[in-house]
Amino acid sequence: MRQRNHRVLFRLNDKEYLHFIGQVEKSGFTQEKFLRGLIAGYEIQPRAPEGFAKMIALLSNLTNNVNQIARIANITQSIDGEQIARLQMTVAQMFRAGKELVGWRVPSNGDH
Repeated sequence: MRQRNHRVLFRLNDKEYLHFIGQVEKSGFTQEKFLRGLIAGYEIQPRAPEGFAKMIALLSNLTNNVNQIARIANITQSIDGEQIARLQMTVAQMFRAGKELVGWRVPSNGDH
């Protein structure tokens, strides 16, 4: 049996409708889910931009690398050059991903 069996119809003028559609598109929800969220009192936020998940994954990778290097450096009292190179590569990837996320032109030759 359908849990939502009450239908609500209401009218909007052109300006209201365009604003509504714009807000729904920003949220990434369907119109129904968007309205249900508003009715429930949720503050609807825009969906994360494309590439956000990649940026979070790179940030996680970076913090893991830093933690591993710090742990090994504390134990051995030295830092391996290969670990630093990996860390630098991860930072460069994260930098490029961040530029793409905000729409900056990303150089193809690997420069930041």
